[in-house]
Amino acid sequence: MVKKAKACKKCRFIYEEGKRCPKCGASAFTENWKGKIEIINPEQSEIAKELKLTEKGVYTIKGD
Repeated sequence: MVKKAKACKKCRFIYEEGKRCPKCGASAFTENWKGKIEIINPEQSEIAKELKLTEKGVYTIKGD
């Protein structure tokens, strides 16, 4: 059985397990999202700054 990835509605972090986001602890998530981005160095990433992401991780670009 393949687990469906979830995207946190608060911080947009993508995760597979649990009922709460492991990054921010929010319980609201969506399984309907489009596009993802991996932030490796948020301090130097222009995209991370534009999306207001301050931590490493994989995030959705657009989610419901």
